[in-house]
Amino acid sequence: MGSGLDAVNDCQPYCAAGKFHTYPVEVRLDRPQSWKKHPDLQHFTRLQLVYTDSTPAQTHRVVTYKLWD
Repeated sequence: MGSGLDAVNDCQPYCAAGKFHTYPVEVRLDRPQSWKKHPDLQHFTRLQLVYTDSTPAQTHRVVTYKLWD
């Protein structure tokens, strides 16, 4: 587990003119699996961001991303 800041554009009034706001997060990588092209190597298949303070608008406290193979 690690920690960092997630920078999110508020897209107000539109994304090109929006401002970035940072939110503290815990970063979790898990579910290691072997790579298909290199079975002797493993990679994480899931990343989670856990917001430890406030969250961006319309964002859940825990956000999960599936990582590629």
